[in-house]
Amino acid sequence: MGKKQGVMVINELQSGAYNLIHPSEQDLLRAEHLFRAIPSKNVSYADCISFAIVEQYNIRWVLSFDIHFKKQGFKRVGIDGMPK
Repeated sequence: MGKKQGVMVINELQSGAYNLIHPSEQDLLRAEHLFRAIPSKNVSYADCISFAIVEQYNIRWVLSFDIHFKKQGFKRVGIDGMPK
């Protein structure tokens, strides 16, 4: 994605059409725990922050191509099926 497309995405996200969730202190602590506990060297801290947030909100389906989400028990929209 180029800069022009990146700016378009930022503008869209700031439009109010989406519910953006920012990590809380609790989310960051959970992410740190997950980061230390997950044995895969390919799981990033950013992945773990996402895991903590989707766990907190009891989200089962995520929009991601990342296999780490599946390994953590989440379903990826369009890859692992479709939510009903």
